[in-house]
Amino acid sequence: MHKLAEDLLAQGRVDEAIAVYRKILQHNIGDWRAHLGLGGCFFQKREFKDGIGHYQELTRLAPKEGAPAYLARAELMHERGDAEGFARVWFHHAAHCFFRKGEIQRYEAVCQRVLELGLDTSRLPLERIPLEGLERAERSLTGLWVGDAFGGSFFWKEDLLKRVQSQELSPSPWRWSDDTAMGRSVLICLDRHKEILPDELASLFAEEYLREPVRGYGSMAHSVLHDIGQEAPWQEVAGRVFEGKGSYGNGAAMRVGPVGAYFSGNIEWVLEQARRSAAVTHAHPEGQAGALAVAAAAAWAAEAQTLDGPAMLDWAWSHTPEGETRRNLDLARRFPLYREPEEAAALLGSGKRITSQDTIGFALWCAARHLDSYPEALWATVAGEGDMDTTCAIVGSIVVLCAREGIPEEWLTHAEPL
Repeated sequence: MHKLAEDLLAQGRVDEAIAVYRKILQHNIGDWRAHLGLGGCFFQKREFKDGIGHYQELTRLAPKEGAPAYLARAELMHERGDAEGFARVWFHHAAHCFFRKGEIQRYEAVCQRVLELGLDTSRLPLERIPLEGLERAERSLTGLWVGDAFGGSFFWKEDLLKRVQSQELSPSPWRWSDDTAMGRSVLICLDRHKEILPDELASLFAEEYLREPVRGYGSMAHSVLHDIGQEAPWQEVAGRVFEGKGSYGNGAAMRVGPVGAYFSGNIEWVLEQARRSAAVTHAHPEGQAGALAVAAAAAWAAEAQTLDGPAMLDWAWSHTPEGETRRNLDLARRFPLYREPEEAAALLGSGKRITSQDTIGFALWCAARHLDSYPEALWATVAGEGDMDTTCAIVGSIVVLCAREGIPEEWLTHAEPL
């Protein structure tokens, strides 16, 4: 019904759109998207009192989605003369909302509008807003979640390459997988303890697994998390898989982006925390190396002043321990970014073996290729096929931290809610 209302509004049939949005609210009074739509409709009709009422309800129900409401009120205040200076305040709120959602182009457009109108900019930062560690980690998890769901939506699609070439989205909802489930546990651990405590993280992983074991966990993960849930020590469980060598899968890397984002600015701590987060399930050095590489890349993206893909690859490679994962990443940093993703996947692998060694190089190459655009980075990643939910989760967790073109609204609504 939302699509119907949006189509009616686009055709100028405002009253009909209002009727549809009101019908939505009859079924769900807490639907913030309906309040957003009604606010826009009433502003278009210049019935500002009703419009403001719906915008206020929107910001109450979904504060992070309030940017369009703030922007509309800012323009209204400016149009009315703004004797009290409220327009700047509303522009300020809109800019912060857009930035925190990773919509950098819209954020910069608001800043440009403030400058055009000659408003006071003393409290409106026109450079990148510094985020606290938890906010950065939350953003990384959002990129991971949507990337995971996006990539997973292309599995078993016979016309995958055609869809990628035309950038045709899969039908919603896009179901998220164990990548997101474990990434969420990482964020909860950081929120509670301000660091990774392996015992706590192991418990969180096991609780999440026992709550929803059908999230696409691999056979090794099923065994490990089941045993941890039965109170077996994680050190023992992680160390005995694969004939006592430990796992060198890509699972530690897929969930670690929020760690790099949280501790960005202190690379030694990034690497230590990433190693802790990996060791709970991945005792093999290669499994841990993949996590360190991705965490280093996420930390770089969170601090990036210029979107220099080769510099990001060099940085991640320089902080990856010796081994096959590092050698694969070395190949990736030497492979030109203007080449096609399919070529990169053929050279580097794209996770088909579900190992760190054949996943990390390709994922970081895709991220480096499109640091400025979340959607383009993800389209490039699925073009390489392979373990698409995991490669897209890794790429999404990094690129969302620096891309000027953030996550499209349509993608957020297509992804299964987290």
